[in-house]
Amino acid sequence: MVIRSLILALVACAAVWSLALADAGRGAPLAIVTGVQGDVQVVVPGSAAPSPVALGANLYEKDELRLGKGGQTTLLFESGQILEVTAAEKPTFTITRDSYRGSGVQRVALGKSGQDAAGSIFETRSRGVNTGNLVFERVRGSEDEVQLARPMDSAVLAANPTFAWTAPAGFKGRLVVTAQDGRKAIDAPVQGTSLTWTGSLPAGESFTWTVAADGETAPEERVAEFKTLSEADQKALVAARADIEKNAPAMSCQLMLGLLYRQAGLYHDAIASFEPLSASNPDNAWLHEELGWLFYQVGQLERSKVELKKAGKIVATPDGK
Repeated sequence: MVIRSLILALVACAAVWSLALADAGRGAPLAIVTGVQGDVQVVVPGSAAPSPVALGANLYEKDELRLGKGGQTTLLFESGQILEVTAAEKPTFTITRDSYRGSGVQRVALGKSGQDAAGSIFETRSRGVNTGNLVFERVRGSEDEVQLARPMDSAVLAANPTFAWTAPAGFKGRLVVTAQDGRKAIDAPVQGTSLTWTGSLPAGESFTWTVAADGETAPEERVAEFKTLSEADQKALVAARADIEKNAPAMSCQLMLGLLYRQAGLYHDAIASFEPLSASNPDNAWLHEELGWLFYQVGQLERSKVELKKAGKIVATPDGK
């Protein structure tokens, strides 16, 4: 288990507090940017200078979007409505509570599952994450040659869960998953550094897991916790994911799924969605902050600090230099 000994990491966290403070006093956001391509700028009330629209950005009452030639964006409103706005049809677009009802934009039709999820996704993004109170920890057993990687303090789907760890080449051993009541849910031989279980765990329960080499007793600290989604939550997530993948604009799909996974506690899946977006948007402070928070939740503290420092650097010097 983790022994919590404090390490000063204020440099990694403090700078990104301004991500939240930047929008302070503007009220609640009315829309978020779920996709952007080409020249799309936003003019904030009281400011004459436009600035580039960033993926994942919150938009507020009377923010004005200006789309240059070839520019297009997708917006998710608090109602769960998704709009596609293009320069050809709407070179300027003002955000209001009812602007998704206006003309010159294309409304995206999601099914009921996707529509219900879209409203929750909006709330998840608009609320944001709090990185200002993260306390970085030193992990006992960090010199162990076998390190558990996934799942770590995260939720998983009950069917076919994947377990991953790092280990020396040629590793052979056993993976043991234990329920809260002490019964072994999985006790299986393993080779290498991962196993996808070809079965289902009980839904809506909490578990611990470990791996040990043949002939070894796993040390006490080599244990991680996770939980399975309830049957109802899993059914809703699978239906919403299928709806979004089928009907949401391609440029919006990955960000919406990442937020859907984060909301459900599927932090490893959220990381897998956000990492490619961050790689293609390296100057996006919000994406770095999201990844920093997610890596922290799953115990990858060094990667968390790297992402939070990137976010802080971008906020402190907007050109990232």
